[in-house]
Amino acid sequence: MSNNTVLVIFGGRSVEHEISIITACQAINNFDKKKYNIVPVYIDKNNTWLTGKPLTNIDSFKKKEISKLGGIYKCKLLPVVFDNKYFLEVKFPFYVKKIEFDIAFPIIHGTNGEDGTIQGMFEFMNIPYVGCGVLSSAVGMDKVAQKIIFEKEKINIIPFKYFWIYDWENNKKMILDRVEKLKYPFCVKPSNLGSSVGISIAKNRRELIYAIEVASKFDRKIIVEKALIDMKEINCSVTGFESTVLVSVCEQPIKTEKILSYEDKYIKGRKTKGSKNFSKLIPAPISESLRKQVQEWAKKAFTSLGGSGVSRIDFMYDNKTKKLFLNEINTIPGSLSFYLWEKSGLSYTKLLDKLVNWGLKKHKIKNDILFTYESNVFNKDY
Repeated sequence: MSNNTVLVIFGGRSVEHEISIITACQAINNFDKKKYNIVPVYIDKNNTWLTGKPLTNIDSFKKKEISKLGGIYKCKLLPVVFDNKYFLEVKFPFYVKKIEFDIAFPIIHGTNGEDGTIQGMFEFMNIPYVGCGVLSSAVGMDKVAQKIIFEKEKINIIPFKYFWIYDWENNKKMILDRVEKLKYPFCVKPSNLGSSVGISIAKNRRELIYAIEVASKFDRKIIVEKALIDMKEINCSVTGFESTVLVSVCEQPIKTEKILSYEDKYIKGRKTKGSKNFSKLIPAPISESLRKQVQEWAKKAFTSLGGSGVSRIDFMYDNKTKKLFLNEINTIPGSLSFYLWEKSGLSYTKLLDKLVNWGLKKHKIKNDILFTYESNVFNKDY
């Protein structure tokens, strides 16, 4: 193949399904078409895999039954790799066709796409792919696991408690007593979710119980953090692989509620499509010393998880104590944080080019590792 064929996979069974569609369509339409052949693969909410040119246009997703649009066909990854060649099998009305591709580009936010699940499938099938690996994706999705690691790396994190829903169901008083040692108010979150879904602020026990019940609809593990009252959020993006790591300019999101909500990110004030458009200040109006600290910790967080591809790292700055806290890492951020890279002098097209090249490089390095060992174990008597 003269050009690299990229399989852009998006959608999926996740509460961030629609945001994944927006991010994927943005990416698909910013690839250098002279250099890449793009094959869109959309996973609907019933886990049906679909492909076809209409899936590159976000307007197609405004239809209620997209699978019934013309030019869209069911597809699946073939489970066998032939001589380092990878194929997508597409079922057309009267025949089946195999489309060869070079690398998969998962753009699935949240569950089943950002949590190491689909990355594990790629690893098992030995398919090259863009972005973080299984472990860094899984840890990056789990707010509790990442905080434990960041704390070991001596990065400030907000004081927190966590628990499993089965413990909550068996002994609510024990959980409440443990959590309330942090002192109100609290921010209650599902441990494995993004886009501010299922997050609530609790100022007393009644609100805490309600917030836990809300979060439990989305995950079996709940994290409760000390809520910062007078604070500002600062984010920046990191991209790279192994020793090559770049850090973007910082942004300061502007929220309308006590927490930066789903509506703040994706709905309010939108003039065009995507999370690029919620209110933010770029570059963030912060001191030079604070900017350097944000960028240093962002890079450290990314590398401590063995990150690759592009991530966005979110911070909170306590205006009262003048302390910076790392809130979380997003290993497949909304819009792939391209707007931060554009402000850093890297176009979206060039960012995508780097991501694909790093993905191919990561795959080659992995395949150079010894995975088999010849032994005489079957020559022994058992």
